[in-house]
Amino acid sequence: MCKLNKYIVNKKRGIALVAVLAILVVLSILASTMVVMMNIERKSATTSMQNQTLDLLADSAVEHAIAVLSVSGPNKIDQIDILNDNFRAKNPNQWINVHDSTGALLGRYRIKAEDEAGKVNLNTAWLLHPSKGSGWNPGEINFPKALGIKVSNARKLLDFRYGPNKLPGTRTDDDRNNPILSTDGIDNNSNGIIDEKDEGINDPGEYDAKFLRGDDRAFISINEVTLVLKKFLKKNFSREALKNALKRIATRATIYSVDYPGSQTLPNDYPSDINAMTARQCRKRLRAANAEYSFEKSTKDLDALAANIVDYRDENHVLSTVGSRYGVEQICFNELLANDGTQSRPTFSKMMTSGTGTVFDDSKDAIVENSCLFRYRNWSLDMVNPGYYLNKNKWKYIDDSNPAYAKKAWDIEIKSNGKQIQLLGPAQNSSGKLMWDRNDIKSWEHFREVQQSIGKYGKITLHGDAGFGKKISYASIKWPQNFFKNQYLSVGFTDPAREKLPSWYKSKELPPKNKQAIKIIKSSVNGLLTLEKSVGSTNGLISRCILWNWGGGTAPNCVIPNCTTRITVQKLEPGKYYLPTVSCIWNANENISLAFGPFDNIGKFREPYRHRLDYGGDGRDALPIRSGKKGGMNVYVRSNSKTSSDKWPALHGLTFMRPEVIELINIGTRPVSLKGWKLMFNSGSVANNIGEINTAQGYELNRSRPDINPTIMPNKYFYFVNNIKLFNCEFGSGNPDNSWGKSADQKFPVWEIPNDSWGVQYKIKKAVKDPLSNINGYGRMPRIYVQSANFRKNQFKGETLEFVDSKHQNGTDQRFDGTRWRVVYNGKNFFTVATGSDWPSHLKRLQPPNCDRVMLLGMPAKGGIVSMTLKNEYQQITARTIEYSY
Repeated sequence: MCKLNKYIVNKKRGIALVAVLAILVVLSILASTMVVMMNIERKSATTSMQNQTLDLLADSAVEHAIAVLSVSGPNKIDQIDILNDNFRAKNPNQWINVHDSTGALLGRYRIKAEDEAGKVNLNTAWLLHPSKGSGWNPGEINFPKALGIKVSNARKLLDFRYGPNKLPGTRTDDDRNNPILSTDGIDNNSNGIIDEKDEGINDPGEYDAKFLRGDDRAFISINEVTLVLKKFLKKNFSREALKNALKRIATRATIYSVDYPGSQTLPNDYPSDINAMTARQCRKRLRAANAEYSFEKSTKDLDALAANIVDYRDENHVLSTVGSRYGVEQICFNELLANDGTQSRPTFSKMMTSGTGTVFDDSKDAIVENSCLFRYRNWSLDMVNPGYYLNKNKWKYIDDSNPAYAKKAWDIEIKSNGKQIQLLGPAQNSSGKLMWDRNDIKSWEHFREVQQSIGKYGKITLHGDAGFGKKISYASIKWPQNFFKNQYLSVGFTDPAREKLPSWYKSKELPPKNKQAIKIIKSSVNGLLTLEKSVGSTNGLISRCILWNWGGGTAPNCVIPNCTTRITVQKLEPGKYYLPTVSCIWNANENISLAFGPFDNIGKFREPYRHRLDYGGDGRDALPIRSGKKGGMNVYVRSNSKTSSDKWPALHGLTFMRPEVIELINIGTRPVSLKGWKLMFNSGSVANNIGEINTAQGYELNRSRPDINPTIMPNKYFYFVNNIKLFNCEFGSGNPDNSWGKSADQKFPVWEIPNDSWGVQYKIKKAVKDPLSNINGYGRMPRIYVQSANFRKNQFKGETLEFVDSKHQNGTDQRFDGTRWRVVYNGKNFFTVATGSDWPSHLKRLQPPNCDRVMLLGMPAKGGIVSMTLKNEYQQITARTIEYSY
């Protein structure tokens, strides 16, 4: 038992010893680690202090050198204390010692003056062989000779700079100098050929170490150059010779030299060299001179003078700015032809109203055929909307509870056993007296005069018997062949003894068998209609009819498939070409295609782009048409085969565009490429990118197609136009086509401005009911308030306003996006437009979040509200104007 206890005691003493030793080991490790860490920290602190001392020493040396070089005149010791004898000694490379306050040596430096500008710049030079062009610019230095290496090795340096493709920049004319170099009459690349077509493309000047393009690279140190050359040079040199060769290159090459024109001409002052100073430096000099001897009273005039002095001498095509003033560069806005000829018309008419209240109006604002007249309800045959009165499935019966207005029914002569009907004219009695009221008769006579002035479908006189037992003369007009095709007709009969217009809904005057609306399958120029089925005989009664066509109140709409309507306007400029545009809105969510163009060539059905159709075709296929000798014009719209009472279009507003032209002039002596330049409008509310110039047409350019490098030649012009066909009509061949540039007198380049963004935009605040609605017969109208506006009263009366959904939401509530309306009047910050409706649902769609902007189409004729700028491909302003007027 004693032995066992003794064993246990000894075992416990062994454990304690091991524990103590373990603790000592841990403490030793911690102590050793701390010693090592402290030693590292001490060395790091020492190194940091030495580095800081070295940096300060280097800074002192640099400041010493700058001070010496900055002293004007002979250097005197008493002028700069630090300028000591060591620096002025015979050996300028002698070391200069620097001591601390105790006299201990901190370090030393020496100043060695080297002319970096006298070395070859590795990021600039590119000439590999002697050339006649040597010395034109810093890049034209014989690279191999300057470095003392072979041509092949110098080429390796160039290949490194140009990257894997071994071409400066990208594979295009990066510096856009091809139009200049290929036409300046100089052998710019010294290859013995003058003005070759590709001169300036992929030339060494496209490489710029500060603005690298494509896969280009720049040397960032001399050591990098030696590393690039080392693997090529070691094949031809011994180790010692290679070391000396690389050292020699390092003394001959630099990457630090710069090529800035001019220099400081006065000590410790701004430059006064007029060929080197900046615009602000020039402004300071002018201000100092003006203070001594006043020559300008306005500070803004001094700003403009400084900007123009600098722009006159530089060649960067970028406007200099001083304060709020701009200079004038080589490319300038020269002349503007604003849209004083462009006109808009509402699609409802003050001149002709439905049912009662017919008003004759010969004013410029009135449309001769209004939305009701498009279906001939008001003018001649007095139709009602089939969508309201006909069974949509069978096109069958007139609803007896809604009488058709018969006050303007037409007399007809029934032929071919009721299968043909001759439209004669407005209803008459047996003595030949018209039964329409006085205003309707006056309107009809005016309409005939307008059609006569337009020319193609003028006045005619017809003779026929509507049931009187004798032929009577009727004043009528011609119609386009098959104009009435796919329309519907209803015939009524009246007792000759009563000689009154039929009421249409009284069964004793309209037998049930004739209550059907019958489809017209073709028609002649003189109004002879061929029907799908017979209307029967007159049975000794007077026969009259109404037609079913396009209908609607504030906007013409149509529920009949393949049905054509005509819009007639008056008082445009006589004999001038216009490009008509119609705004289209649907009751359904999706677009329904329409045909809009000349009747004889109305073209294919097209889905409107942004609720708008151009006449005759889209884009460059659009067709301008000429107004008549008194300013009248007919345009035609046709519904498609899928039109129904569930999916029907409505026409909201017409625009008749005239040419608008911005003329640029190049006042310099060199051609300038406008490729990639942009035209900008800034209203203060919206900065609008009008478009980017990528092509142009002109006789001196590619005549087979638009030229892809639009260039303005020295002392020549360049035109921006809203439509090249309109421009050609007015200033070219006189024909509405794209032929500009095919004859020698059409040499100036023309760029067509994108139609979508051509105008001055403002952000919409809200749309409300105009408190002055119903004035001047316009009916209900919305008032659109806009941001950042300060207009004069009625400054834009008669202009065209387009609604814009800049977010392109393309939903039902954005159905007014792209539509254009006539401005009836405006106030300080609002427009009132002739939409004919101010319903809450209508106003909702004319303001955010649906339509968030409005755009005054083109350049407003009275001007003064827009900053117009031209930017180059680097987004720098090259031309600007803020004032123009008509």
